[in-house]
Amino acid sequence: FKWELSDAEHCKGCVYMSELGMIPRERMVFAPRDGSTPCRTNCKCQLHMSVVAEKEYKQALSRCPSVEAIKAAMRRITHR
Repeated sequence: FKWELSDAEHCKGCVYMSELGMIPRERMVFAPRDGSTPCRTNCKCQLHMSVVAEKEYKQALSRCPSVEAIKAAMRRITHR
């Protein structure tokens, strides 16, 4: 998945998720408008899903932070 920023003002949570680039399905713990980003349900971002070759998937998996690291970063951003 890729978190795509829309033509709107962006909260720090959405910018963070977007900067992660390609996020493997099992590490996609948040979604736009699920209330977990500072913009809450006002989020205008979208998720784009891509089917990729195994090699590209493994590269994304090795580059992407763990679920725990993503959650911790979002907690810091949202001050929860």
